[in-house]
Amino acid sequence: DEETRGVFNTGAEVSFKASRVWPGVKNKLFDLDGIRHIIQPSINYVYVPSPNVHPNELPQFDSELPSLRLLPIEYPEYNSIDSIDSQNVLRFGLRNQLQTKRDGQVQDLLDWQLYTDWRLRPRTEQRTFADLYSDLSFAPRSWITLESQTRMDLTTGNWNMLLHTLTLQPSDIWSWTLGHFYLRDDFSRLPTALGEGDDVFTSALFFKLNENYSTRAVHHFDVRSGRLQEQYYSLYRDLRSWTVALTGG
Repeated sequence: DEETRGVFNTGAEVSFKASRVWPGVKNKLFDLDGIRHIIQPSINYVYVPSPNVHPNELPQFDSELPSLRLLPIEYPEYNSIDSIDSQNVLRFGLRNQLQTKRDGQVQDLLDWQLYTDWRLRPRTEQRTFADLYSDLSFAPRSWITLESQTRMDLTTGNWNMLLHTLTLQPSDIWSWTLGHFYLRDDFSRLPTALGEGDDVFTSALFFKLNENYSTRAVHHFDVRSGRLQEQYYSLYRDLRSWTVALTGG
């Protein structure tokens, strides 16, 4: 029952960068020594005509799997070979960066990326616009990092996914990461449906005992059930060339 098919893929990508520097900006609270703003818009167009053999005529070994992130539209980055079908899409992206100098080195104060797909000829299971994705990293101090990944449904305005973390690392002795993860229920009949959602608070505390030993404690609290969903504790032994760990939960 073997099938042989050919797939044609073409497209074009356009992007550019623009920047401006404000060397006189100083702020002790946010540890600022000058500011550089970089903006980078991009448009990526991909066209794939309908192949001579459609996915439903193939055994789905390398099929498209559920994913929290927007899948690649170019080959070979998109590697779900048996799911390849016609495609006519524009991917819009916008990246903003704010940079400053800390300890004589250039560091990112803010890195924010927005992107979505406009499907010019959506397939039956697709909508015209994909979800709007946002990836944000903000470091108000060199030892504080705020990160955010979100996914919003442009049709309904609902948040399909929210992931926020706060990391404190004042030294190499200890660090503490607090986070919240939310995923909306997805019980659609599509094979890529995510199923039951989640609503979890997380905590990860790392402490270095000495040059040889360190520990880590991780807790996950389920908001929906009101219970501690998971906890585990690790003891690390640094052997210089490699590290061993003993974990229990």
